Amino acid sequence: MRGTWPECAQALSTPWNTAQQSLKVVKRLLDSNESREAFAQAVEQVARVLDDQPHRIDYANRRGLLSSWHLPRADWRHICAGLETRTGQATSPGPAAATALIWAQVTQGDYLHSPALSALRNSGRSTAPVVTTVNQILHAAKCYRGENAQLTDRLRRYADLLADACDRSETSPQGAYSPFDSYLVHGDFRTTLFPPDPTHSRTGDAG
Repeated sequence: MRGTWPECAQALSTPWNTAQQSLKVVKRLLDSNESREAFAQAVEQVARVLDDQPHRIDYANRRGLLSSWHLPRADWRHICAGLETRTGQATSPGPAAATALIWAQVTQGDYLHSPALSALRNSGRSTAPVVTTVNQILHAAKCYRGENAQLTDRLRRYADLLADACDRSETSPQGAYSPFDSYLVHGDFRTTLFPPDPTHSRTGDAG
């Protein structure tokens, strides 16, 4: 789309201050008119390529459907099944962190802008505990070891199911993707949430 940057930010559900800061960074990096023109042409080329794709994912629809979505606690219990050290501890990941990461995968957005963190901000509560937990999960996924790495695999699979539900539905999905519980635990594929280091084997999540 064409328009002012505030209009584009609104269309992408990007917070105004985030969009403004991104624009400042781009302007600082592109310190000449020639560089800015080359950047504009590159962005336009990418937009044309995307526009020509016959089968495009409607991420705006996904964001709209998930604008107030939170991971059901029953689904969270299934995701954590068998990961005993990941439950019941003060530092254990919780549904809020899982919601943020799943939302990021499905919408390809920044987890910091997820409904889970927005709800905390709007209620005046700190987002720091959730952000810390998310960063721990991301680090474990990058290293691809331990139960946090196993958890990220299950979150990936859940996100795939949720994305498919969004693309097939006109109402917000609520969970209960039967038989998602056994599928999450026993499935054997990876998607693109926190892509694992290709040098690690698929058996590297034990421990």
